[in-house]
Order: sequence, then C-alpha cells, then structure tokens
Amino acid sequence: MSKSGLTRSIYNQIIAAESQDEKLDVLRKYNKESLFRRIIFYAYNPMIQFDMNDFQTTKTGTPNGLGISKFMHIFDDIIKNNLTNQESNFACQIAMDHINDMEAEIFKGIITKTLDMGLEYDTINKAYSGMIPGYPLQKVAAFDKDTVRKFTYPCVAQQMSFGMRVNIVVKGNIVQFRNKQGEIFHEFDRFSPQFSALAQNGNIVFDGHAVVIDKSNNPIPGLEDEEILSHDIDYIRFILWDSIRFDGFVEGADSRIGYNWRFNGLEHMMFLAVDQVSDPVYGLPKQQIVENLDQAIEISEKFGDIVLKDFTGTWRTGVTNYEVAITKSKLD
Repeated sequence: MSKSGLTRSIYNQIIAAESQDEKLDVLRKYNKESLFRRIIFYAYNPMIQFDMNDFQTTKTGTPNGLGISKFMHIFDDIIKNNLTNQESNFACQIAMDHINDMEAEIFKGIITKTLDMGLEYDTINKAYSGMIPGYPLQKVAAFDKDTVRKFTYPCVAQQMSFGMRVNIVVKGNIVQFRNKQGEIFHEFDRFSPQFSALAQNGNIVFDGHAVVIDKSNNPIPGLEDEEILSHDIDYIRFILWDSIRFDGFVEGADSRIGYNWRFNGLEHMMFLAVDQVSDPVYGLPKQQIVENLDQAIEISEKFGDIVLKDFTGTWRTGVTNYEVAITKSKLD
C-alpha cells in the first residue's frame, strides 16, 4: 500500500470505529506512523488556528498526485507567521491542485480546522502520550535547597508578583488574552495594539500577571481575578516575565532557548516598542542577578517573596525545576 493509501486507510478506520476504545485501537496499531501523528496534532490541538476557516477551493486533488507529506510545511509556515494571508491562501490552492485525491480532503480539513474523526482528547493522549496538553502554563516549583544548588549561576532573582495570571497570545494581527485555564476573555482588548507592537511582528506568547495599581502606581495586593477584570481599565497594568515562541508554546515545550534569551528578548522588544507605544501598560518585575543561594536569600529580604530563575532553563508546561519560589514561609 502506498503512503497516501495508508494515510487514507487509517483515517477511514478511525471514522468507521464506533467507540473511543475502537478508535484508540486504530491509533495504537499505527502508533509509529509519524505522518499521521502530525496530522492528528495539527487537526486537534485547540491552540493551533490557521485563520483559514473560510478557505474555499473547487479542487479536490488529482489522481496519482503528490502525497500530503509534501505539503505539511505549509502548516508550519502559517503557524510561524512566515506567510501573509494572501500567500497562505495561494499555497493552499497550489496544494489542492497537486495533492492526490485520497488526501485532499484531509489537507482541507486540517487547514479549515474541520477534520473530525470523532476523537476525544483523552483518546489521543492515550495513544500519543501528552500530544494534546492541557492549557500550556509553566509553574514555579516550591523551594528546595537541593534543586537550587544545582542551578547554573549566576541566576536572576525576580520579585514575585501577585495578580491575575494572563497569557497575551500574539499571532499575526490577532491578539488574545487568556486566563490560566486557557479561556479567552475580552476585558483587556483595548490594550491589543500595545501588545501587537510589542511583539515586533513575531508570533509570541507573553506570560505575566495583570494587576490593579493605586494612584501612586503601586500594585494593589489581594484582589481576586474577578475584581481585576471588573476594575476601572485605566488602572490595569501587566507585569511580564517571559516571552515564548508561539510554535513552541502550542507544543507544550520549547528546548531551543533558555530563559536568559527569552527574558533578554522581552527586554529588547520593550526597548524597540518605545517609539510605537507612548504610554505602555506593561513592565518587568524588579530583579537582581545573584551568584549563589545566600545572595538570593538576601535579596528576598529586600524584595520580599521572590522567584529564583536559572538562566539556562528552557520553557515547558507544568512545574519546572528551573524556577523556584523563595518565600518567607518556606525559609522559616
């Protein structure tokens, strides 16, 4: 059987399976088929949106045409913002012209996010461990001396902020504000142009806290998320501590660059945006470089609760041992 025929056969078998257990059996049977694994990832990851839901074509592929593997790069290029909307449409039209007629429907279903094989996320994750992660959110580890001693020094000690955890997802011309559950909300949409400018035409996810400031520009502690969302928008500010590439974010992990590069990139983006954003609502946490744990503890006396971060730490969803909280309660 040809590669194209195999892809279509797996697709047909999953659709024909009547229960999630039967569908899981099919996925497990073809677990080593990396191409189909990638198809599932693009089709079912809720964070991946190609913004081509309205894509229209009269083409349905051609007999003995090229396999879908020849066109998978188009999905990557769109995710990485390498193509304009017009270029994306043109590339997909070319794909539908030249792809084989067995896989044309699959390609179109992926790009329009309509490819439905009746799979549930739990079923996919049983077949492909962690392929569709819960909403990707990196969390700080509790203080542990053994972990901290393994850090690569110097490290950075950042003052811990307290507010509403927010990811600002910038992809092309689209800016989304998401809470820690991944839910999109619109109360902060007024600030979208600022974050669009901050991203410097990149596909970036900014991680931080939304806080409410008083008339002296000091964050007001102890507010619940609902109180922050309903507060006078003129007193909302964002404390940002990370910038993650969008394609790594949707994968749930990005091993390409450490925190040093991500934070320096965030600082540099803020510097470049100065001419575009006259009164920014965002800023960085107070921070200081430390050479060892003793210095970090001294800084905690100055800053209060801090997060000690290893500059070599890569980003991934879940608790990371590259970022450790040092708080009064933990040290006493």
